[in-house]
Amino acid sequence: MENELKLVSGAMVALAVATAALVVLPYMQVRDLKAPVGLKPYTEQQLRGRAVYVSNGCVYCHSQQPRDRNLAPDFSRGWGRASVPADYVYDKPHLLGSMRTGPDLFNIGARQPSKDWHLGHLYQPRAYVPESIMPAYPFLFRLKDAAETGDQLVTLPPSAAPVGKVVVASEDALDLVKYLQGLDHTYPVLAVTLVMVLFGAGYVLMSDPFGDATLGDRRTVADLRAAKPGAPGAPTAAADGKAIFTGNCVACHQATGKGLPGLFPPLDGSEWVRGDERTLINILLHGISGEIEVLGASYKGVMPPFKQLSDAEIAAVATHIRSQWSNTAKPITTDAVTAERKVSTRDTPFDGGAALKALAAPK
Repeated sequence: MENELKLVSGAMVALAVATAALVVLPYMQVRDLKAPVGLKPYTEQQLRGRAVYVSNGCVYCHSQQPRDRNLAPDFSRGWGRASVPADYVYDKPHLLGSMRTGPDLFNIGARQPSKDWHLGHLYQPRAYVPESIMPAYPFLFRLKDAAETGDQLVTLPPSAAPVGKVVVASEDALDLVKYLQGLDHTYPVLAVTLVMVLFGAGYVLMSDPFGDATLGDRRTVADLRAAKPGAPGAPTAAADGKAIFTGNCVACHQATGKGLPGLFPPLDGSEWVRGDERTLINILLHGISGEIEVLGASYKGVMPPFKQLSDAEIAAVATHIRSQWSNTAKPITTDAVTAERKVSTRDTPFDGGAALKALAAPK
C-alpha cells in the first residue's frame, strides 16, 4: 500500500508541475497583453478571407511564426522579425501552423502587396513560381467570354491565360487576398529587441569568448580582422545579395531575371537596374507604384519598399542584380546607400517611371 501511495503522490506532483509550467505560467504571462501600436484589427472582409484561408487548409502548409534570426534563417529568407505573443491579439484562433511546405506568411502583405500577384498565384501558382508544389485554386475563379461591369479581372502571364476566355475573381478569392495583404507585422516591437539583447548578452557570457579559439568555426579575432573581401572565409556582397534576392524578389522577378510578361518587369537588361545607381537605391528604399516602362514594355503594379533592410543588405542585393544575367554594371557601395537614405525625406513609393526620371535628372 505504501508503494501505491508514493506512486500516486509522485504522479500528482508531476502533473501539478507540468500544469503550472505549461498552462498556468504561460497564461499569466499573456493574459493582459495589449495589441502593439502598429497592429490593426481585421476588417470584415479580412475576417471573411481568413475563413477562406482556414477552410482551404492553407494553415497545413504555411506557418505564421518566424523564428529568431539567431536560431533559424527565417529573417534572411525575407519572412520578417521573430513573432511575439502580442502579434496574435486579434487572432482567434491563432493560425501559427506547424509545417512549412510553403513559406511563412507572417509578413506576406508587406513583402508582396500586389493584388494582381496574389490572384494570379491562387489561380495558377506555377505561372509565378515554377518550382511551386502549391495546388491551384481555379474554383475560386470564374471563366467568362467577356467581363461584365464590376468584375475583377485577373491578369495572368500568357502561358497561364485560358484561350478565348477571361478569368474573373470570386468574392471568396478577393476576400482571401485582402486577408493576405493584411498580414503585415513590420511594426517595431520592444519585446523583440529586449529579448535579442538579453539573448546576445547571455550568449557572450556563456560562450567563453576568451577560451579555446579552435572551437566554433575555428577562426580567431585576428583571422576575422585580416579577412579581406574575396579572401577565403570572408563574407562577400554577392553571396549576401543572392540570398536577399531569393528571399524577397524572386517571386515576381523570377530567378532568371526575366520577370513575368505583362505583370512584373525584367531585371535582366533593365535600364533601371544598369543605369544611375541613385535611382536603383531609391527604388529599393521607397518602392514604386504606377506605370513604368522597362525595355520598351509598360508595366503597372506595386513594388514594396525595403527600408527594413540595412544599408549593407541593400547594397548587396543591388550589386547582385547589377552583375547577374547580362547585366555588367558597377557595384553599389554601402556608403552610397547610406548617403541616399540620409538625404531622402520620402515616405511614400515613387509614382511610376516619371518620378524616377525626375530623380535621376541632373540638378
